[in-house]
Amino acid sequence: MNTVLALICASAFSLNSLSIRFFQLKLMRVSRDVKLFQFLFCAVASCAYMLAGGFVFTLTPRDILLAASFGILFAVCILASAECYVCGPMSVTSVIMNSSVVVPVIYSCAVLHESISVTQIIGLMLLIATFVILSGGSKKSNGISARWFILVLISFFANGSTAVIQKVYKLSAAPGGGYDFMGVAYAIAALAVFAAFAADKRKAESGKGFSSAPLFVVLVLVAGLGSFCGNGMLLNLSTVTPASLLYPLMNGALCIIVAAVSLLVFREKVTPRKLSAIACGLGAIIVLNL
Repeated sequence: MNTVLALICASAFSLNSLSIRFFQLKLMRVSRDVKLFQFLFCAVASCAYMLAGGFVFTLTPRDILLAASFGILFAVCILASAECYVCGPMSVTSVIMNSSVVVPVIYSCAVLHESISVTQIIGLMLLIATFVILSGGSKKSNGISARWFILVLISFFANGSTAVIQKVYKLSAAPGGGYDFMGVAYAIAALAVFAAFAADKRKAESGKGFSSAPLFVVLVLVAGLGSFCGNGMLLNLSTVTPASLLYPLMNGALCIIVAAVSLLVFREKVTPRKLSAIACGLGAIIVLNL
């Protein structure tokens, strides 16, 4: 049963990325619109966390600082990844982002003095191999530009850093809960993304609105509640399912879902190099989580 729940959890997380990409392809007027979309889904997720936690706050000043740091880094991650979807392959972007599990692994070894396993070393080597594969070839043959490479690295480190912050919080937090922490974190992320939206001066053509306002609302709700459900289920599963089973299954399934939809539904161009990078990155994700 927990295996099924882990797969459902991965599906919930994938709704976020897929909703953003669908919005970009079908509803977006100018590039700043995606920032508005991201602001709204972060606000929806924050409200959902607050509601699930019964609006009870147990955070210390240190916890609030950690939540704010999480929110800012999460905002950087989603802003950079959305740009990656435009200037590069969504499938590979998802693989690289999920490979950022290596960041908390390195943190745990360097700061918490935890030992690094042979499998984690192998996973790190596979991750390096993924970047080597992606760095070769031309933009024309590979669909990958220098701009995408820089943005995906920013997204990679921002996403990995949020995992480090979550781990630091969990080490001192009471068992269970965490909804108030995530609620504040997503609220800060919403504010940061809105600031980016307000600073972006690009405007849509006068009088040109979204082609489908109801669909826009649905996508915002799907993205926000997908994030909420995914993290909510993960909080519960992490206490009853061995990490060696939960994270490889969830992260691997998430990458497969996003890659499959981007290739089959969004008609992303398939190249041997891209498929090799996806396979290598997926292997890195699974091995790093063992």
